[in-house]
Amino acid sequence: MQITILDWNYKGIRGVNDLSIEIGKTQIPPITLIMMPNGTGKTTTLTLMRATLDGSATKWSSEYIRQFRPSPSINTGSFDIKLLIDEPPCVRIVVV
Repeated sequence: MQITILDWNYKGIRGVNDLSIEIGKTQIPPITLIMMPNGTGKTTTLTLMRATLDGSATKWSSEYIRQFRPSPSINTGSFDIKLLIDEPPCVRIVVV
């Protein structure tokens, strides 16, 4: 089985707030590197991607989920990722 990440989107998530990243819109690159300054969401991104792929987010407590808010005044947020699993494209969403 081959899994390729095509894109991901954040809304109301700590470090990145609202952002969309598209990879491979026309051609999927063999390697993608993303460099970001400290405090801009690298660890958050990896945590959310891992939870999306392994299903661990279903076991997260509400306190753990709340730590992804950019500020206490934000009550809703989401992270979604589009995957290509062999064929055809598959989408799985983790909502925080």
